Amino acid sequence: MGAQKQKIHEDTQGTRDKSAKLEGDIKVKIHALKQFEKKMGKITAYIEEKKGKFAEFDLQDVKVQEKLKHSRSKEKKLQKQLQKDSEKLDDLKNVPSDSEKAISKATVGKEKLEQNKINEEEKLRKVMESLKQETRGLQEEKEVNEKELMELSKAVNEARSKMDVAQSELDIYLSRHKSALGELNQAKETLTTTTSTLKERKTAIKELETKIPQNQQELHKDEKELEKLIHSDAQIRNTVYELRQKVEEAKSSLTVNRSRGRVLEALMQQKNTGKILGIHGRLGDLGAIDEKYDVAISSCCGALDNIVVDTIDKAQECVNFLKKQNIGVATFIALDKMKVWERSIDKIKTPENIPRLFDLVKINNETIRPAFYFALRDTLVANDLEQATRVAFQKDKRWRVVTLQGQIIEQSGTMTGGGRKIMKGRMGSSLVVETTPEEMEKMEAKLQKDLAMAQKYQEQKGHLEEKVVKMRQSIREMKNTLEKYTASIQ
Repeated sequence: MGAQKQKIHEDTQGTRDKSAKLEGDIKVKIHALKQFEKKMGKITAYIEEKKGKFAEFDLQDVKVQEKLKHSRSKEKKLQKQLQKDSEKLDDLKNVPSDSEKAISKATVGKEKLEQNKINEEEKLRKVMESLKQETRGLQEEKEVNEKELMELSKAVNEARSKMDVAQSELDIYLSRHKSALGELNQAKETLTTTTSTLKERKTAIKELETKIPQNQQELHKDEKELEKLIHSDAQIRNTVYELRQKVEEAKSSLTVNRSRGRVLEALMQQKNTGKILGIHGRLGDLGAIDEKYDVAISSCCGALDNIVVDTIDKAQECVNFLKKQNIGVATFIALDKMKVWERSIDKIKTPENIPRLFDLVKINNETIRPAFYFALRDTLVANDLEQATRVAFQKDKRWRVVTLQGQIIEQSGTMTGGGRKIMKGRMGSSLVVETTPEEMEKMEAKLQKDLAMAQKYQEQKGHLEEKVVKMRQSIREMKNTLEKYTASIQ
């Protein structure tokens, strides 16, 4: 019997370990979710930072547009200036030829005058000796000719000076013309590039105006699909969680039933096959109590191993079956004989308001509650032996009291306790659901199917979430590009 109890305790502990492990997995998932939320916060901050930089780029783009407008205006002014310079250049081109004609004419006149001077000087030399009186007229004529020669030389020098100035102006205008032509060519190249960019942006605007609504429609469709997947994933997760709990409870129930011995196993088999109806099971398996009170109830309630049946006739039928099969002996509690205790199950006032053990038992089937009162009566639970002794012996009434350590004080005054071995594990902390091996297999098969479905939903949700995020980013970028291109062509 002790080995069976130890085995039951080990099986129960294994179930508890699994529950603890499951809780640990849930905590890890919650921690991972928090980490994901932190990453999402960082990504959101990063996006906000990039939005600022994008606004700076838009501002730079506006400045470039303004500069382009200024270049176009400057180009028009340069074209007008170039036209004026071209006209002035044509005038200046005629200056050298006119100056050359004047110089040529003056040179011819000079040569003639110089020749005349030589002739006249020769004549003057010949007649100076003989006709000194007549030289005055010639001298005056010479002075007139010299004066005329000086005036002609002055005209030639002025013509040469004008020609040099005209040449300098011509060189300046040619330099300006060359510079203006360079700026004009650069402006034409800028205009060509701008025209090409404008054409490309108009084409891009048409494509974006068509593509954005299509992507928004697709995004809306994917978001709806994602909402459905999230809802379905949450539902299947809840289903898996509840089903896993049921499977664990069912496994625990099967393990407990096997560990209770051949008698209980044989009777439950008769119940499951429908040969003997009205068997509810072992009393300790039909209720649950907080783990804190496990030792107390396991120590003071010997009837926990009794088998509960509907009627005394069912109990007799079970006894006959055990006797016929020579399986063993069992004690039965017939519910039809327990109705006498129904008026005693209401809560009562206790010394120091300590709990009554019966009130701490959780039960699914209320028809079984009188059976638990029959087994426990008004036994109280004390924290320790000192409190138990103080509570047990009141002036007007004596109480049966059990401590959390399993020590018992009977109403008669006897006390039970001591020893190294502590009795526990005769009632679980959760209600046990009766399950057949066939039902267990079906539940496990459904659990595996739901797990596969949950995994499928999780993968689909992950892919769709990634697609939705990328599409939102793409639509945002397309809208920004459309606004920028639209502003640049206005």
